Amino acid sequence: ATPARMRFCPVDLPESWRRAFAHGRLRTMPGEQLFPLGGSATGTTLLAWSRTVTGADVSSAVVEFRGRERVRTVLRLGPQDTATSTSSSFDGRWYVFGVVRSTDLGHGEVYAWDSRAAGAPVRLARHRVGRDGAAVRTPSTPVVHAGHAAWTQPVDDAGARRELHLYSLRDGRGSVVRRGPVAPPARIGTLLVWGEPTEAGSDPRWRAADFATGHPAPRPGARAAVLGASSVAADDDGGTVAWTSGRTVYAWRAGWPEPRIVFDAPATGNPVDRAQVAGPLVTFGDPTAQYTVDLRTGGYARITPEGGGSTLGWGSQLAVTFPPSSKLAGDARSSVVDVRDLPPLPGCP
Repeated sequence: ATPARMRFCPVDLPESWRRAFAHGRLRTMPGEQLFPLGGSATGTTLLAWSRTVTGADVSSAVVEFRGRERVRTVLRLGPQDTATSTSSSFDGRWYVFGVVRSTDLGHGEVYAWDSRAAGAPVRLARHRVGRDGAAVRTPSTPVVHAGHAAWTQPVDDAGARRELHLYSLRDGRGSVVRRGPVAPPARIGTLLVWGEPTEAGSDPRWRAADFATGHPAPRPGARAAVLGASSVAADDDGGTVAWTSGRTVYAWRAGWPEPRIVFDAPATGNPVDRAQVAGPLVTFGDPTAQYTVDLRTGGYARITPEGGGSTLGWGSQLAVTFPPSSKLAGDARSSVVDVRDLPPLPGCP
């Protein structure tokens, strides 16, 4: 069907997809859980957050995989630390990621790691310390493109005002692109994009800048319609863009005359968030499960059982973290698959 005529509807997840997730499961050590942080577009390299529980002892680290083999520990973390990432966490050389040191105190940091040099990661930013000496606001999870990293840094105790930082990982020079109530940035092709509210309680206005220079740039055509977005993601060249707003998921592809609503939960449904793009697939989640919609056919399916989970998409890679069997089980498992190996989801009848 043409984009204007394509229908979007729920379908069953094919058994071949279930087998692919089982085959793509990351191998863990006893007591370990792995949470993907991103990697190369074709899946040759992968960064993951590792958390291992052995009796009363907890260890945590960021680790690198080459193929399916674990090759090194990139950064050792404290037992309560959490590593975070976005879909734009690797540019072919540099990985960027966030570390939450303590969710209670708001300690957080931004790191970059040169996968070619394979030395120690460089800390780019850390939490803001308030007037009373306590850490009150953390920097946003960073994004990266062509040797440049970007993130937002709070500049007041309330966290209402932020600076959007752009940093060259090659020469160590940085600049502030924007100050104000700026939302965490995302990448669409070669553009750095972020949202700003136009007035209290209104939908944000999306702005764009050249990712290399920070100079203002026009919003990219039909993709400028991401008003009210709570999350936005794109493929590597910006030819597919997806975003969430409330209970609705939108998508736009090169060649489509305008964005389409690809998922719309009922008024009694849950809000959706964390849009991701992997090839022709858009994934998103609500508090109960993770879903994917196939932009080739219009079918969408639930890919995790009740209980949550998470997804992360980059290049042709889709990472799915399945929820633990119970709240206390600590047996969450993650799989990474190449979407080129998955058959299209069924279309609408």
